[in-house]
Order: sequence, then structure tokens, then C-alpha cells
Amino acid sequence: MAEPQEFKNKIRSMIPQEYNLEFLGSNFDQIAQLLSDSRAQAIYDWVQRVTERKIQPITIGSKKAYKDWQISELMTFRHAFNLKNVEYRILFVKVKNSFYVEFHLGDHKYYDKVRKSLDLKKSSYYPMVFDMNKIKSIYNKLYKAFGAQGWWPVTPSCCRENDAKPVYGIKTRTDNQRFEIIAGAILTQNTAWKNAEKAIGNLSRNNLLSVNQIRKINENKLAGLIRSAGYYNQKAERLKIMAEFLSKSPVKELAKLPAEELRKKLLEIKGIGPETADSILLYAFNKPVFVIDAYTKRIFERLGYKEKDYDGLQRLFMAHLPKDYSVFNEYHALLVELGKNYCRKKPNCDKCPITQYCSKD
Repeated sequence: MAEPQEFKNKIRSMIPQEYNLEFLGSNFDQIAQLLSDSRAQAIYDWVQRVTERKIQPITIGSKKAYKDWQISELMTFRHAFNLKNVEYRILFVKVKNSFYVEFHLGDHKYYDKVRKSLDLKKSSYYPMVFDMNKIKSIYNKLYKAFGAQGWWPVTPSCCRENDAKPVYGIKTRTDNQRFEIIAGAILTQNTAWKNAEKAIGNLSRNNLLSVNQIRKINENKLAGLIRSAGYYNQKAERLKIMAEFLSKSPVKELAKLPAEELRKKLLEIKGIGPETADSILLYAFNKPVFVIDAYTKRIFERLGYKEKDYDGLQRLFMAHLPKDYSVFNEYHALLVELGKNYCRKKPNCDKCPITQYCSKD
């Protein structure tokens, strides 16, 4: 029987170094483990012929699908084999400078029976390969259209007491700037960023963008300063609670924690839900966690994705993108830009840079 990691390493060794390689599907290791040595060797020989271009790619999907998915740079190769009288196929997909490898069942009428016998999780196959391409393509299209967004904007350290506004693109952040991001994540709850930005400006001019100063200020006075953000009494209370938490668990110490542990701590704080917690993780602490907001939900529903809840959409992004906080940061900011200016409640589709992917009229 084939050892899954050895099987992967062998395939990886056949791929030219200039190409990326990813193995897709939650069932890959389980199916690889079923392969006999001779079957594994047959697959190795087939992969070798693919990489040497001795095998022609197959065609999957209609002409419309090729147009919709921009498959001009995609080549798919398929190798069928039998295990325990059930047909399996291994897909080998080349997209630009990446290869994706995936198993799937060739005869779908046996799917449920085999899944139960092998205790395999339900998963899609073709869509996973194409979604990988689609989600990355959307990012590339948005970046080309809008450029780097430089989120999260923070007030420069030199100008906090003057009439300064948050500046985009500051990458190295002080502890006070990290607190400013945390405060901003609370202030922007249920309101547009421009309203939160006005409140941050008031805090900055009053020298209140620090944990200690927020703890000291009277809550009613604080509420008056952040009135532009809406729900100002509620948000003043939440800022005071957060400042109290950070006085006991300083930003520097929290930054050392793994993302999951830090997320759990944040969600225990009154007024901090998943979106706010993940915004803090991503933008204040550079943790690779994808933020799902109303713009993202609206855009990806129009793109035809079925995931509607927060966790489902978040898993979609985190499974199909490199686990890199800078990519998550930029992608989320690009989606916000798209949602504000094009994919509104009443969409402006004529100039939308990703209209070719959209399934909504």
C-alpha cells in the first residue's frame, strides 16, 4: 500500500521547480493509502508522461464554461483506474504556473456506497479545481483594477494631536496604532467607514487613541466624541471594556498568541463578534484569518456561491488561498472597494472588473 506522504513527495519530485503544486480534496490521503505499489507506480509513470507533454489534455465542460472560467490557460489530464471494483480517476490540472492534483470517483452511482464504506467526507471535485482558479482570478482582476488598498489606515505617530486623518499603507505599527485599529473595528460596526473615521479623528485630536486614555475618560464624554459612528453609547461602553481587557492583556503579549487562541479570547469580550474579532486578528495582529463582511456576502452570492453563513464563506477563502495574512488583507480590502463602488445593493455592473464571473443579472 502506498504511504500518502511518500506518494505526494514522489509526484512533487516530478514537477519542475518553477511550478507550484497543490493536492486538493479532504479525501486525498485516504484514497492514496488504498493504492498498491504497482498502481502507485503506474500513476507515477503517467504523471511523468504528463510533465513531459507526451499526453494530450482532455476537455472538461462546455464552451460556455471555458469562456466563463477563462480556461484558455488551463489544461486538465485524467487517469482512470479501479480499486475494489470501483472506478477512480486522478485529475492533474495545470493553471498557469501551478499544478493541482485530485482524486475523484469515476462512477458516481457508487459514490454514497463507497463514501460510507471508506468513511469519506462529502466533497465536490470539479468545482474545487475551478473554484481554486476562480477565487484567485477574482483577486488578480480586482488588484489590477484597484491596486493596493493599504488597509488598515492608521494615524501617523507624529501627528496624533493635530488635525490628522488615518493614512493608508503604513505597515510597521506601534502598539497605539494597533489599538487604533482595534478601536476602529468597534467603531465601524453597523456603519460606513467614513463615519468611524470621523470618530477616530475626534479621539486623535483629544489624545485618546491609547488604552490608558480610554480607560480614564468619562464614558458619556467618550460617547459624545464618537457620535458620528452611530450607536455611540453602546460603542463607548465597548471601547471601555476593550481598553480594560488590553490593560490586563497588553497588545504585545496578545500578538504572541496563535490566531485560534487569540480569537477565542476576543470573542469572550462583550460586543465582539466574529467579524470584529477577525478584523482585529487580521489588521491589528497580522494573523492569517479572512474577514467576512456584508460586502463579501453580497458579492459572492452574486457570483453563484452557495455558502451563506459566516463560517462557510470564511472556510471557502481560507481553503482556496495561500495562508498569508497580506493576501487576506488585500483581498478583503479589494472586496470592500468593489462593494462600495460597483457591487452595491443596486449593482453597477457596466464597469465592474469581475462582471464576467457574475451569475446575477
